[in-house]
Amino acid sequence: MSAFLGSIHHWLFNKVLIFEDLEAQLVEDLQKEFAEDIASIYAEVKQKYGHPFEKGVDLEKAIQHDNIHGWLQQRIEIAETRQAEFIAKVTATFDKKAKNVLLSTHKSHGERIGKKAKEKEEPKNAEELYQSLNNNILDGMPCDQVNNIVDVREEYLRWDVVSCLHRGYWESVGADIELFYSLRSAWVGAFIASANEKFEYKMQLKENKIINEITKE
Repeated sequence: MSAFLGSIHHWLFNKVLIFEDLEAQLVEDLQKEFAEDIASIYAEVKQKYGHPFEKGVDLEKAIQHDNIHGWLQQRIEIAETRQAEFIAKVTATFDKKAKNVLLSTHKSHGERIGKKAKEKEEPKNAEELYQSLNNNILDGMPCDQVNNIVDVREEYLRWDVVSCLHRGYWESVGADIELFYSLRSAWVGAFIASANEKFEYKMQLKENKIINEITKE
């Protein structure tokens, strides 16, 4: 990644902001269900990890220009760990009812971001949908290269993940990684269906890898 602030850094930072927008939606929806208990839990988590960025934040002013790569990596780690711990605390307190809200919010947020992608990018085939997804979902740094595309056609694309970047964040705070996969699958599925209603998404956890497929219905 370049040592000078460029389009790739704005692209990556925007994915952090989308991820934090999901976090804000989770807090809002959970508060509707569980009221002030959620505010207390979230305040505790924010005190530990820091607050999300304010809307309209200027990356030029926020970033450390002498440590661009390290600063972005740190922001990803903070955002992922804060959200993982928040979810862990909420599910430990409210269990299944909280999980239902989490799942519903991931679907609705993925749908909303997918609709925006449809308006902006108009993805027409499986490869364009994959590229659009990658423009919107937080999945580490570009240099991590954990997604291995194994099959790409007009109506089908498969990529495998052999090293999950998110597991470490979740397990470090005692969060259930299986819940992460369920929530992420729900988000991606809603995103793909909203970005192009002719396609669908499937995830399989198989042995030591995660198989992801975008296919035409």
